Amino acid sequence: MIETHSAARAGAAPPSRRPIQALAEPIAACEIDFLVVDFETANQRRASACAIGIAAIAGGSIIHSASLLIDPEDYFTPMNIAIHGIRQEDVVGNPTFPEVWMALDPIARRTTLVAHNAPFDSGVLTSSLLRYNLPDPHYRWRCTLQLSRRLWPQAPNHRLDTLCALQSIPLQHHDARSDALAAARLLLILLPREEG
Repeated sequence: MIETHSAARAGAAPPSRRPIQALAEPIAACEIDFLVVDFETANQRRASACAIGIAAIAGGSIIHSASLLIDPEDYFTPMNIAIHGIRQEDVVGNPTFPEVWMALDPIARRTTLVAHNAPFDSGVLTSSLLRYNLPDPHYRWRCTLQLSRRLWPQAPNHRLDTLCALQSIPLQHHDARSDALAAARLLLILLPREEG
């Protein structure tokens, strides 16, 4: 299942069925500055991605966002289901990780990937590439969690939900598209402070 939006409303109904190409085609030919990525996993294994959310940034604006449920070809734990609400039956018939990443890889190779807590999302990506014997070109990453710790040391904590509340950014936490959009909006607030 996939949900796409060319602009910015966070939190939404579950993704509706559309071709996998809708995830990447709207930005395939664009020069984008950052691709914000958020993965949800089926269990404690990093290589069990069951959802991906993306938000593309170009010229200081979010130009595309989408989410897609992924068949992790693995089991779901009650703990992970409690976090994101995605169940085994939700991903039946959805693409597997290699199909999804084949659509995103050409974009990811020519831009910088961003995540809130990038070590988790980059770990999901690296572990999934390894699991499926796909090449790992060692993508460039930025982390809004690390950036916020450096630029907003006074924040009570630097969790995504806390920072979104402080910055009045809409968030449906652990919805992959909403998390990616929120991290993209945070990045757009943080970057001018880093440069200034």
